[in-house]
Amino acid sequence: SLLAGHRHALVGVSFVPLSPSDDVNAHALPYALHSLAHDSVLCTWTVEAALPDDSEDDEEREKEKEKEAPSKWRLSHKHYLNSRTHLGRAIGMYVAPATHLAVVAVDTGAIALYDLWTQQQLQSLTISTAAISVVVLSPDATWIGIAAAETGSLAVWEWQSETYILRQQGHSLSMRCVAADPSDPSRIAT
Repeated sequence: SLLAGHRHALVGVSFVPLSPSDDVNAHALPYALHSLAHDSVLCTWTVEAALPDDSEDDEEREKEKEKEAPSKWRLSHKHYLNSRTHLGRAIGMYVAPATHLAVVAVDTGAIALYDLWTQQQLQSLTISTAAISVVVLSPDATWIGIAAAETGSLAVWEWQSETYILRQQGHSLSMRCVAADPSDPSRIAT
């Protein structure tokens, strides 16, 4: 499927489990797709799944399923993150795979943490005057790894207590990638 809902280039896309309060039929996919564009517009896409016809037997239903086109995705929500935060234009997004939390990096050197189920901003932080190059969340979404290539800055921030776990400047090479070890989030590779 081609999903058209943005006017600017995408900076992040992620599948996230649906909220328990989402009103979807039992035959829909259990996740939503979130896409974020450079203009800080966050779109939420869900699947419109057809209800099965109970009059058909299982064998006929399987044959029909093979012939069917894929389920139709629809734009269910559009959120203008920049209109609420005034942080800047989005340049990247990272979603912790097992959560519904996303960290968004913007071109002003700031990051913001969002709950994708409610689209509420939970926290924000300015780490640099230069654009953030990359952000990453620990698997449990408690720590945020942030790198700014232009200034050689690296930070690990524990957002719930609002404390730095690590803050370092002067990285000799431009940092374009940051990854957290799934078994030990205190280990970070740049």
